[in-house]
Amino acid sequence: MLSKTPEKRKSSARIIASPSPKKNKMSAFRAWASSIDTNKIKKPSQQVGGIRIKKEKNKPFLSDGDAHVTFIIGPEDNTEKFTVPKKLACFYSSVLNAALNGDSVEHQTHYRIIDTTSRAFQILHGWLFNEELMTKQLSPPPDMDLDDEDYGEEDKSLAELWVLAEKLSIPTLQNAAIEAITRIAVEHSCAPEATFDYVYNNTQGEESPLRRLLVRQCIEYTDLTLFVENKD
Repeated sequence: MLSKTPEKRKSSARIIASPSPKKNKMSAFRAWASSIDTNKIKKPSQQVGGIRIKKEKNKPFLSDGDAHVTFIIGPEDNTEKFTVPKKLACFYSSVLNAALNGDSVEHQTHYRIIDTTSRAFQILHGWLFNEELMTKQLSPPPDMDLDDEDYGEEDKSLAELWVLAEKLSIPTLQNAAIEAITRIAVEHSCAPEATFDYVYNNTQGEESPLRRLLVRQCIEYTDLTLFVENKD
């Protein structure tokens, strides 16, 4: 993570003091970020990245006899399976509702998602039952010391979760992910550096709520000279 305030994350401050010598490490992100009209981005006091959602119906009641769907997550050579009550998946996702109730018999019991990660779907799986996102950075487990690698991995999992929720059309979960990402940035006074490449490669256009949030956090919490390429 990148931070302007070394007292919060001393290890992160070293990233700013000694940036990577590889000039092209974040060239794609720099090119995109420099093209953004930051005047169009809401100020920190305003909500950034939220998705408007329609008023939802009551959450379905689950029983032992409910039909379940097996989700097969990841590429062919590295898959993981998750089981979800069908009516719960259909309740939250219009994409899944259409697919699981379509003409394909296989899709009524199995659903494959190749372009996501098991850790992202595992978070989604837990959220479907209680609509809560638990993060280590906001609620650290007892007797567990977190380091920069832990922070980065959790940051990436939240970005992956937002992209997955967008693919499945679950705006409530997108908003929950945005809220968690925002709270972590405020709590630790830092921007999620580990997510830059992933967010740029998996979202579309400067109007993407996740991209807009990331730019806002970079403006607020990082030394922007880090994004200026050395022309010498």
